[in-house]
Amino acid sequence: MKICFFNTKLFGANGISRVLSCLASELAKDNDVTVVTFENPNEVNRDMYKLSDKVNVVFWKPIYGKCYIRRAAHKINQQTDIVRKINSPALYNWIYLPRHMQNIWAEFINENDFDVVVGVQAKGAYILGSIADRIKAKTVGWQHNSYAAYIETKGDYYWNQDYLFDTYLPKLDAYVVLNEYDEQQYLEKKNIKATTIYNPKSFVSQKKAELNRKRFIAVGALRKAKGFDMLIDAFRIFTQNTHGWELDIFGEGEDYDSLQSMICNSGLEGQITLRGVSETIDAEMLDSSALLLSSRWEGMPMVVLEALEVGLPVVAFDITAMIPLVDDGKEGIIVPQFDVNAYAQAMEKIADNISLRKNMGKAASKKAECFSVEVIKNKWVNLFESL
Repeated sequence: MKICFFNTKLFGANGISRVLSCLASELAKDNDVTVVTFENPNEVNRDMYKLSDKVNVVFWKPIYGKCYIRRAAHKINQQTDIVRKINSPALYNWIYLPRHMQNIWAEFINENDFDVVVGVQAKGAYILGSIADRIKAKTVGWQHNSYAAYIETKGDYYWNQDYLFDTYLPKLDAYVVLNEYDEQQYLEKKNIKATTIYNPKSFVSQKKAELNRKRFIAVGALRKAKGFDMLIDAFRIFTQNTHGWELDIFGEGEDYDSLQSMICNSGLEGQITLRGVSETIDAEMLDSSALLLSSRWEGMPMVVLEALEVGLPVVAFDITAMIPLVDDGKEGIIVPQFDVNAYAQAMEKIADNISLRKNMGKAASKKAECFSVEVIKNKWVNLFESL
């Protein structure tokens, strides 16, 4: 098959870039695969996620270019109800689906004679839906966060963009979500049929974490969604009863300064360190004893799949993304939303019992087998062939 993915970033320090690189590389073993990205060609780094040389990468300018009026209207719609109250399809289309952009996408897809085109994230999905009747290829949307995060998180993601979801997702040949809970949400709340395909783990590791070092690890963009403010607070409570442990947080983002101030104000310098981005996160996990996921919402966190692969127990809040990944008490501990005291107790339980974390590590490695890239690739191929 001739397959094309549209995504904002292919070489970014984020889970979407990792999983897309992994899946595209696997598909490219037997198919003609292209990825369209809106990055600067100078940012190419195929080694970052071991992107196969067989994957063709096409660079485009950002979707909205320099149209500051549209970008401003987009921001206004995220923060107020003005556009939603006006409820004008023409206004929604002007802001999010400018005609010239639709034409560029449709012409490129038809000229390259793709069999299947995948719009990664909701924006790519609803753009494809808007041109579905103008292109020959089959169209698939691929969601990378939870239904609640995309549609029900006020002022963020795709807040106040229900019109676009309701109008254009049904025009796609398929819409892929990351777990069965979200599949049910779309059916019940929007009467949209979705298909669940899990993310694959991004690497295979013969080595497993020994779980002897007194070190927790956390990974993710430094922003509200990842909940590192709650994690720092939980670690502060944890250190009141347990000593000698450290927490390394890997990632970068707009909350760096506020999180660093929080660490200092809590007297945790030297115990919590913001490490920035690592290109060898597998090695960092192997040198840790548990992964701490404090996210307020997720789709299917790649960092958890990676932790399972190296046999690392996971502590996470009870968010829907964890349902297929971690069973409470088996591969890790699931904590009630968003109880930092309970989170600290979970950390203490793992820190105080090496036998427990060894057993959890073995269960984690076993669970990781369900998410091999070969298994997940076959699910995508089956989907494409069924359209």
